[in-house]
Amino acid sequence: MPGAYMHRSDREEWEQDSAAVLSRLCGMENRQAADTFLDRIVVPHYGPGLNAALLEATLRMAGEEMANRLLRLVDTHFARQPAAVVDLMTGMSDALDEGREVVAQGALEDIVMRICSAAPAMVDARTSENAEQSWIEWRERSTKALDGNTLRQILQLAWRFDLECSLRAVADALIEEPEVAPPDRTLPSVLSELGTARPLLAAASPAFARLWQHSAGFLLARSGAPPADPVDWTVSSEDLDCGCEHCAELVRFCADPVETELRIPVRQDRRKHLRSEVRRAQVSARP
Repeated sequence: MPGAYMHRSDREEWEQDSAAVLSRLCGMENRQAADTFLDRIVVPHYGPGLNAALLEATLRMAGEEMANRLLRLVDTHFARQPAAVVDLMTGMSDALDEGREVVAQGALEDIVMRICSAAPAMVDARTSENAEQSWIEWRERSTKALDGNTLRQILQLAWRFDLECSLRAVADALIEEPEVAPPDRTLPSVLSELGTARPLLAAASPAFARLWQHSAGFLLARSGAPPADPVDWTVSSEDLDCGCEHCAELVRFCADPVETELRIPVRQDRRKHLRSEVRRAQVSARP
């Protein structure tokens, strides 16, 4: 059984092994053993490394029981692992569109509806200061922001099953907590992409329009006032390791939170050296 705080490599190995076991059970057509493994191991301890095997199992074991399992999976894991869960359901939707037998259209529609209604819980999980830390933190949460691909998939799934009403919960949650879908970066990028790829659906979507208005309003408000100077002017220079006198002086300058300008009288050849070192170390400074 995986522990909540197990090492990352151990967790990945466990998911790979569990996916292989599930695939083997499905290949043997041992329905009872596969059901037990899904209910006791896969669904309770789900992770993205199980997605391919879960899709395979759903294709082999389509039916109401499998649909109920997927609903439980969404209820248990979407808030903390939105990217993995949405990616799995996108695979299910694609398989359905290709005419392959997965869960019924209505059942998958219910699952997508559940994802949309769980958007506030997902936002809370990403913004709560007291959120439990576990192995999923390194997997999906390097920042509070939701990745753009996941947001795009959520909108596309809702449109695919004509769930515009359910998208209201998604829009409300993202507007209330702009850190989750930054209105100056993630949101306009995703909305622009979808507006180009699916113009008719985008034009008919009130939730899409609200998110655009939210993003545009944020950008207009920000452009009305110039950005304040940083409180701390420290610049990362850890890769600036030449060690020469001038580079050492530059490292000292980068570590100073107050100074904003440094003058180093140097010959032409040393100036070229400094510029070369700044570029190599990717230091955010203009020599």
